Amino acid sequence: MKKYLFLLLFLFSIKVYALESNIECEENICNIYYTINENYNLDELNININDLNLIEGNYYNITINNLSNIKYNYINNSLTTNIVYRCNTSEPLMYLFDGIPLAKEYMSDDIIDKKLKVIGYNNGIKDLYLYYLDYINKNYNENYKNIMDISQEYFKKIWPDNYDNYLILETNSELINLYNSNALDSISILPNSTSSIYNFYYKLNTNLDLNFRKDSKFGSINIYYTDTLGNYLIDKEVLSGAINEDYEIKEKKFDNYYLVEIKGDAVGNFDNTNKDVYFIYDLKNTEDLVFKESNNIDYLTDNKHSYFYNLMSLIILVILWLKR
Repeated sequence: MKKYLFLLLFLFSIKVYALESNIECEENICNIYYTINENYNLDELNININDLNLIEGNYYNITINNLSNIKYNYINNSLTTNIVYRCNTSEPLMYLFDGIPLAKEYMSDDIIDKKLKVIGYNNGIKDLYLYYLDYINKNYNENYKNIMDISQEYFKKIWPDNYDNYLILETNSELINLYNSNALDSISILPNSTSSIYNFYYKLNTNLDLNFRKDSKFGSINIYYTDTLGNYLIDKEVLSGAINEDYEIKEKKFDNYYLVEIKGDAVGNFDNTNKDVYFIYDLKNTEDLVFKESNNIDYLTDNKHSYFYNLMSLIILVILWLKR
């Protein structure tokens, strides 16, 4: 019995705490929808595409539907991906080709390798990250020593948001590391909202992983409604709000039950902890029902006694009359 109870609790926890995913496609443009359950209350959430059946060459947009009352913030530098795509509207790359967006045939390693060698980068494509760094320093009067140090503003010059990248891969490991550390701004998933957070072209063996953490400025309260034996009358509810925000939890009405006790603070202010509040109920009129039943029994018993005594009295009177 305990084994089955544990299994049920485990399955319930999966339903509550797992992110539900759904993919919708129109031709080769797809949306991956992740849904945060309204009772989701973990400190972190993880987005990983490894378990999804994605199609190579399709373009995917990741959208989060947050049904909970909790705000989640992107954990800086938590994005990891092993594949990065070269952009045909990359400002430094367009500079190599007279400032116009690149056609597909000009975005290959071979073509860019030759261009870089012509302008003095002897290692060609292997020095692409150095070329990007020099371009930013020269054209924007900066003095960055390492490509990994460039700001988000300049990162967007290399990989702009709006582009058609023709699925040309970046092959330079320094640029993949740069992309992982700078690809996302400070993204927030707001309570009870829908947010588009990331998009990418999929190629076989692509790995993508990013993480969000619950906003520490928000607190939450787990609300339980049980009877006096500990049985849940309804599923647990979660109430969330900004730190120091007032809250008041009101009792619910249940047929044939009345409230007997509240454990925890039903009125107060949110803080950065998870609180528990229990509303405990008992069956209505249990004493009255017992009293009425006992009265009915006594009434029936008294009637039976009265009938018996009257009958006996009548028999005695008849016997005495016959003896006269």
